[in-house]
Amino acid sequence: MVRVMSSPGPNPLKLKNEVSMWIPAPPERVWQFFSDFERWPKWASGCREVRRSGSGWYLVYRAERGPDLCIAVRAARVEPPYRLEFAPLEDAPHNLEVAGWVALEPDPQGTQVCLSVEAQASPHARRLRRHPERWAGLLLEHSRGLLQDLRKALLEPAPAQPVRAEPLPALVYR
Repeated sequence: MVRVMSSPGPNPLKLKNEVSMWIPAPPERVWQFFSDFERWPKWASGCREVRRSGSGWYLVYRAERGPDLCIAVRAARVEPPYRLEFAPLEDAPHNLEVAGWVALEPDPQGTQVCLSVEAQASPHARRLRRHPERWAGLLLEHSRGLLQDLRKALLEPAPAQPVRAEPLPALVYR
């Protein structure tokens, strides 16, 4: 579900979207992957960079045209392994103000994951404010892609452990 809300003032467009996906893994395993933000660029195809920023996280999402989406968030409420609420991190550079939550609902066969995001261009992000349709579409695409990539990463078999190479005993020829 996607909702685009208009509001008066210097930042007329605010986007709210919700995406959900069923993942055949227990909530604890989904939480372990999702909450390890530093590893997102390894499995989330749209995420270019993640780093700690004070009491929160700074994330950069790729954009094919125009500026990348730069988001700074902090955990507002954490209930492992079922819910994480996030809010904008005020003191970090960003061009998109984002808040929302992710909820993990267990079922006998896996986990229903729901991601809800509310966003608006930061007041200083003139390019995003001039072209809201670009960032709104990109944010929706990345929200869907994040859950699809999460599912794919959880379904991939774990990489094989390297075989320990023991040196062969010396052969003695007589």
